[in-house]
Amino acid sequence: MYSFKTYNFNLIRKQIMDNPILNIFLALIIAPSLLLFDYLTDYDIITGILTVFIAPLLIIIVNYYIERIKKNKKSKKDKLDDLLTNSDLIHTELNSILDEFNADRVWIAQFHNGAYYYPSNKSIKKFSIFYEESAHSVSKISSFIQGIPCSLYSRALANILTDDGLYIEDYKENDNYGLGSIGDTGGAKSSTYFPLYSFDQKPIGFLCVDWVKKKAKVDTDDTELLKNKSYRIAGYLTNYLDNL
Repeated sequence: MYSFKTYNFNLIRKQIMDNPILNIFLALIIAPSLLLFDYLTDYDIITGILTVFIAPLLIIIVNYYIERIKKNKKSKKDKLDDLLTNSDLIHTELNSILDEFNADRVWIAQFHNGAYYYPSNKSIKKFSIFYEESAHSVSKISSFIQGIPCSLYSRALANILTDDGLYIEDYKENDNYGLGSIGDTGGAKSSTYFPLYSFDQKPIGFLCVDWVKKKAKVDTDDTELLKNKSYRIAGYLTNYLDNL
């Protein structure tokens, strides 16, 4: 037996009302039964009709939607499991970058919507750090880089989203494309950024590798290796986002 106290019958009622096939089926059963009230005075007959035809039908319908609700709850749990599995794969990639390139911090920012322009009500494009790993004694910056409007870093993003990304050898001496404030947030001396694209070539974010303790020289071979890792990370992100 089901415990009816644990289910949202308003949701069940809405799902029934939104289903045209069920509406037709119910009309074919209930409408003739209601017409009988005009002609029958024997309430035992009316009760019998309700008991034989309508009550079992309602039980079947309610049980069907209870199962659907239970299935949806399970689906949400599956999505959480997918998120945790996918996140573990991404953090493994970030840690491998830390080790292979003697980096101090690696993070991934993803583009998303947030708030709206006045008066058009069109969504403002922003980016936030969703994944981050750092070396021992190096602070993380994800809590500071959340909901940043893309318009603040339009020149930097235009360069980051190119095939080779953007490399800043020294935030103090080189043109940092307006990224100095992000570099200062985590005390980075050098950084390299790579774009993250979905399978259909839509930008979904970018990868950043920071060197905090000392400046780093990123040569052509390093760039190619990091590009390959960024492709793999973009694949993980795309697979997860496509299955939401």
